[in-house]
Amino acid sequence: MFCRLIPGFIVFLGCSEINTPTPPIVSRLPITSPTTPNYPPALTNNIPKAADRDSSWLEVGPQGFHFALSFHFATDQDTSAFRYGWKSERFVVRPGDCFGSDCSRMPVYERKEFGETDEGLAREGDNVWYGWSFYVPIESHQSWVFFGQIMQPPAIGNSHEPLWMFLKRQGQPFCMIFDFTHTYTYNPWECIGSNIKLLEDTEFKGQWHDVVLHIKYSSSNENGLTEVWVNGLFKGRYQGYTLLPNRKGAVMKYGIYRTASNQTTIAYYDEVRKGKTREEVDIRVLTAGR
Repeated sequence: MFCRLIPGFIVFLGCSEINTPTPPIVSRLPITSPTTPNYPPALTNNIPKAADRDSSWLEVGPQGFHFALSFHFATDQDTSAFRYGWKSERFVVRPGDCFGSDCSRMPVYERKEFGETDEGLAREGDNVWYGWSFYVPIESHQSWVFFGQIMQPPAIGNSHEPLWMFLKRQGQPFCMIFDFTHTYTYNPWECIGSNIKLLEDTEFKGQWHDVVLHIKYSSSNENGLTEVWVNGLFKGRYQGYTLLPNRKGAVMKYGIYRTASNQTTIAYYDEVRKGKTREEVDIRVLTAGR
């Protein structure tokens, strides 16, 4: 649940005031260290299948997470589109797919997401790598859609606070949005400031994309760090706090979370992983030489 009033757009209630950390230091310069490993180049095909079918590939679903799997948010196991192996998870949100408090908000929110439970919390000092692949078909509609979130459950109460959100708006780039409830100096939904542009609008739909995310969790600006790669290319680095006060830690959600629409949004996810090193989660590393 979000906790701030965005004029003319969102109102969320029942949130206690949180002390705002010192403004972070942001860097967008690419990694130039000679010790940075070389990873396979970006995909060039524009089809749902990013690799030949490999029936020997162990399809075990999301690895390293503690997800709460609700029947409300059920997905299809799809064998026609996959990043690697022979199947993926297919999320479809249609008009009216809201549940509980999402239906009484203004605006209404619709979603199908898998979210980690507290057993999967990343805490102060944890160094976590995430990797996943996703594909959004050409026919999918996304006027305002979050295709994943890093959320912070509260120590007391029921209000979750977003740390990073993966936002796609119609006609706009695909962006990582940082802690929008405490970002006051610019439009929190643009790819500026602490936010990081991941893909141009023209690149987004019609092909598989591989995301690798590295977060060092800390409530201090000195120790917190976020780095992200898409399709093997470094996209940006944020240096600053990655946890807020009075939070248990951070968990991941993925799927589709959108403002209500009269159209359908579709997304496929594959090779969703969480680990302590890049080599554990990066599908390009895991399949090198196969």
